[in-house]
Amino acid sequence: MKKLSQKQIDSVMALPALKRYQHFIKTVCDWQIVWGFETNSRQPRLHILPLWPAKEYAELCIQSSSIEEWKNCKLKAFELETLTEVILPELKKPKNLPQEGGVTSAPDPINVFATSNDPGTRVSVDRLLTDLNKELENYK
Repeated sequence: MKKLSQKQIDSVMALPALKRYQHFIKTVCDWQIVWGFETNSRQPRLHILPLWPAKEYAELCIQSSSIEEWKNCKLKAFELETLTEVILPELKKPKNLPQEGGVTSAPDPINVFATSNDPGTRVSVDRLLTDLNKELENYK
C-alpha cells in the first residue's frame, strides 16, 4: 500500500460521491486492497457494508462521523480477491442481506467511500462486482 500525501487526501475527499466511487474502483484494483470493518460476533451488526480505498480515508470519515455504530468498529484491510470471491457473494445471499424487522432494508447494501460530509455511493453487490471486474480487465 502506498502512503497518501495530505494534498492527495484533501483533493480526493473534496470530490463528489460519484468521482470518489470511480477513484475507489481504480485504486482498489491497482492496490488490490480494500478497507472496511472487521466482522466478528463482537462487532455491531451494520445495515450497510461501508468500504474505502485507503485506511486514511476511512479513519477521517469514522472520526467525524455521526454514525455511532461506526465508532465502535475496527478497521480492517481486505484483499480485493477476498472481497470479490468471499465477502460480496456471501452478502448477496438473502439471509446475509442487511435486515430490519425481517425485511431487507437496503437494496443497495454497500456504501462506497463515505466522508464526514457525504454518505458516499450506495451500490448493489452486482454493480460493485461488475465495476471492479471491468476495471480489472485493464490489468490483464
